[in-house]
Amino acid sequence: MSSASEAALQSSQTTLARRWVLRVLVILVIGWGLFVWGLYDAMVLYPNRGKDAASYLKYQYLREVEKAKPSMVSVDDPAAEFARLKTKKRDNTMSAVESARFNWLEALSRVSHMTPEHTKIADAKQELKDLDTRWGVANVKVPQPLEGYDIPSQWAIAGVGLVIGMWRLITFLAVAKKKYLWNRETSTITLPGGATLTEADIVDYDKRKWDKFIITLELRDGHACGKEVTLDLYPYNELEPWVLELERRGTGKVSEPPKE
Repeated sequence: MSSASEAALQSSQTTLARRWVLRVLVILVIGWGLFVWGLYDAMVLYPNRGKDAASYLKYQYLREVEKAKPSMVSVDDPAAEFARLKTKKRDNTMSAVESARFNWLEALSRVSHMTPEHTKIADAKQELKDLDTRWGVANVKVPQPLEGYDIPSQWAIAGVGLVIGMWRLITFLAVAKKKYLWNRETSTITLPGGATLTEADIVDYDKRKWDKFIITLELRDGHACGKEVTLDLYPYNELEPWVLELERRGTGKVSEPPKE
């Protein structure tokens, strides 16, 4: 018997195994990391990029306005105008000004800014002048417009991360709360619910999932736990040596996994 097994038999209560805690921590870091990453991208990075793209496309629109001098510059009802331009785009009948206006409105829609507050233009020349100081300089980095799925996909990543993180946190707390007790004088395991197991209670040690640290114990008739109890040995340091001690002392048969 190894020193670790001997030490486990001297213990009276299970403790969490380092191997299991490390695995849980890795999954927690991945889950919460995905959540924070997706949340930041959905709330900060992508909206800021989308606003920059809309600003640049407004600049392009006002440049087209300056060249073509159309009758309509300001967009007082962006939803209606966007719908109208969608139809014209489908029919391939948009002018250069309308195409630039459509691109601008589409960029605004990606960041939920397609409202009169963001589309009314009081002084086109002044706004073009203001935007030119930002977008008219040499070697300016042109922002990539957002696709319709960009921000929703980041929310999806955040959601997946939240589910993973919460699920692993809840399971960690549940396992940490669960305690098995050992009476070394009587070689008795007390389960978290209060029922006890001795070597006399166990008819069969089903080790067919032993490689996954799972064992199913078939119990004698009339036991408080019913016909069988399944134990997950992986999260605990002491539980496996305790079960093996019951097997060593008892007369129950052992069902091994089939040999390949």
